[in-house]
Amino acid sequence: MVSMLGYTDDERLRKLHNLKLVLETKLLDYKEGRAPEAGLAFVIFKDVYTTNMAVKDFQAERKKRPIGRFFPLMELQLGRSRWRVERAPPASDIYWNHLGLSKFSSVIRAVGQ
Repeated sequence: MVSMLGYTDDERLRKLHNLKLVLETKLLDYKEGRAPEAGLAFVIFKDVYTTNMAVKDFQAERKKRPIGRFFPLMELQLGRSRWRVERAPPASDIYWNHLGLSKFSSVIRAVGQ
């Protein structure tokens, strides 16, 4: 019997199995910290002044770093040179249920609904 998408049941099962393997591999990458989208964090400060100072200090330090400077080991392990520090949008503007989803996962969710 051919389904709505034009695939037989066996073809659909094979495609779903392959998709499951891909998703399991991506999940393992996240768990081991190798996924490129795995590095997202919200840092919460007690007041706006401290928030502004933290962002300003980080951005100023990054600009004044000389070329060829050696980095401390911890900084290299954290990949600090690739960090993008900015103020977060207001909490009401964040889709908390979608936080941490890659573009691929978002598409899969949309297709599954």
